[in-house]
Amino acid sequence: MEAVSGLEGDLEELRETFRSGKTKEATWRRSQLQALLSLLREREGEILEALKQDIGKHPVESYRDEIGTVIKSVNYALGGLKQWMSSKKAKLPIVAFPTIAELVPEPLGLVLIISSWNFPFDITLVHITFGAVFGSWICGGFEDQEQKRN
Repeated sequence: MEAVSGLEGDLEELRETFRSGKTKEATWRRSQLQALLSLLREREGEILEALKQDIGKHPVESYRDEIGTVIKSVNYALGGLKQWMSSKKAKLPIVAFPTIAELVPEPLGLVLIISSWNFPFDITLVHITFGAVFGSWICGGFEDQEQKRN
């Protein structure tokens, strides 16, 4: 029960940050993506070693399938962020003339990502990348096959 109450506090903190409007800002989203890139670069050796120990992946395979795909996705997201955040004109029926309408992308809230244990970086961090692009706070977890069996 103690773990659940700790999670509830963390979840409320995430909700407060979202309600503050901070996640709507392009600077916040860009900083989250750049922090993810920094984490991957700084901890690359540790990540490769963990993948080798945990699931027996060769470092080249780990970089190709895990770290490299996330780095590519983050760089893609950084390049498209401004365009994805910009409003787009919407078509209206002639009856609404002379009004105009825009579709304005807005973050909707928190996102829960539950990932498979055997592809922890590729599946999880790519989804976290695009959650950050769209201004959502991420709550993540890994499904543990050992716990599932018990």
